[in-house]
Amino acid sequence: MDIEEALASLVASLKAGSTFENIICNDAAVRRSGSNHVVVNVDLIYAWLASRCLQSANNMSSRKRRNLEEHMRQVAENIAAAYELSNTLGCAMSECVAATAASYHAKKRGEDLQSEVAAMPEATIKLLTALPLLALLAGQLLGGNPLALLVTTAQGWGLLAVGSVCYGLGLVWVRSMLRMSRHAMDCAAMRSQYES
Repeated sequence: MDIEEALASLVASLKAGSTFENIICNDAAVRRSGSNHVVVNVDLIYAWLASRCLQSANNMSSRKRRNLEEHMRQVAENIAAAYELSNTLGCAMSECVAATAASYHAKKRGEDLQSEVAAMPEATIKLLTALPLLALLAGQLLGGNPLALLVTTAQGWGLLAVGSVCYGLGLVWVRSMLRMSRHAMDCAAMRSQYES
């Protein structure tokens, strides 16, 4: 179960008449603690989300797992704020959780689109960084012996030095362009988030 499914089930349970406290506190880990009075807070909501979302995280890479845990923490904080809002203003908790779910969905979709947009340039850059080595390999396979020319003659060493410097500068330049592109996408996402 992912975060969106957990939030959808929470909204459905709230609309069916369950109270938020009962849903969150009926978790097996909370029942095992033996406490009769449990305070609903971010950690308790995070534990509830973790019991539903981390079951399928065993097959994830550590980076994806950290990303999921970060999302769960943010959602838990948002739900805790929605819980406080619901208690203060008396609005329906199901509506507050539905708004949190919609906000998370929009954020997740934005991150997915950002990853899709960045995937093609990153793949192109990986190919271009490997291209000089592939050209040398192709030259060797065709019998031109470019490696022997580069390491046995003075002109070859000069060309190798100039090529290495240009290659290094190109890598630095391309990485800075990628970093600036990611920063620009992050700023645009934050601007659109604040405008909505």
